[in-house]
Amino acid sequence: MQEILRPFCEVTKDDVKELRKCVEAADYKSAARQAHKIKDAAAYIGAEALRATAFEIEQSAQADNPKTVRALLENMDQELKVLERTLKEDDGSEMT
Repeated sequence: MQEILRPFCEVTKDDVKELRKCVEAADYKSAARQAHKIKDAAAYIGAEALRATAFEIEQSAQADNPKTVRALLENMDQELKVLERTLKEDDGSEMT
């Protein structure tokens, strides 16, 4: 599982940073695309909570609802931290 989860967490952290940049720039079309990318990757590895949040962000961004997008982005950060903690507990290492 670590061989899948570690690269996923590393790439997804970068994807979330890019999503945050889109939101900060009020570029909700790009934010929706970025959330869609995260959603697909999360679905692939079975990270259901992250997938569901990414889906909600995608829908809210398409509806041009910045308040909801920002709130959900905070949830996404927390869900990614949960995955990182799971990885850390499994192998005793820390993500950088």
